[in-house]
Amino acid sequence: MKNELLSSGKFAEYVGTSRKTLIYYDEIGLLKPYLVKENGYRYYLTSQILEFSIIRAYQNLGLNLDEIKLVLEGNSSEIDEIVNEKLNDIDRQIRDLEITKRIVLQTRKSSELLSEHGLDTLFFEHHDAHNIIISRYDGTSNHAHTRSELAGGIYYTENGLETEPYHVFHFPMFPDEKTNAVIDEGDFVCAIINTITVYDAVKKFMSLTEKEGYKIQPRIFFFDMSNDMIIDGIKGSIIKVLARIEN
Repeated sequence: MKNELLSSGKFAEYVGTSRKTLIYYDEIGLLKPYLVKENGYRYYLTSQILEFSIIRAYQNLGLNLDEIKLVLEGNSSEIDEIVNEKLNDIDRQIRDLEITKRIVLQTRKSSELLSEHGLDTLFFEHHDAHNIIISRYDGTSNHAHTRSELAGGIYYTENGLETEPYHVFHFPMFPDEKTNAVIDEGDFVCAIINTITVYDAVKKFMSLTEKEGYKIQPRIFFFDMSNDMIIDGIKGSIIKVLARIEN
């Protein structure tokens, strides 16, 4: 598009706004027309479409018109801080949406898995290697905070009949998260169990595998299918328990 003059009506049509808004922007010195004729008609250059787009982008970022004017004039040392905070807010919203997406997908997968296998029945799964994040859980952490941070993760206990997992694993949710351990690729024997505590779930799982003649490794994993950790034993939940079979 050549850099030509547009009437205020045509310019408003191009940028998706109203002539009233353009007049107000002119009055506050935010976006002035290139030309105002003697009859009062306002005209804008097509290059000013970009200026309007920048204003709209800052509005979408959450800045008010006074802040946008300061940004465009470049005469406020506080603007960088304002813009950076708005960008940080957007990043947080994106991450929250990613978490919500993961939980929705996980819930759907869990529902399909439960429909396929039912409760208290052994089945087998093959898992690829996964980089994971591991941290110590000593039973003194705030449970609500732990659930908030790790909901929908995979956890394990070294000693299958301990009431609290010795460590907590969870999958990295974002590419920039640092991992410090690996779950190796392999075949697992699994069961979906309705339980109140990890202790009860693991005990039932060990009973099921023993009944079928499987000797499992002591490193037992449990995956929370209800998106809510149950290690505090406050309420019932459905979890998938899995372990490798001893060679």
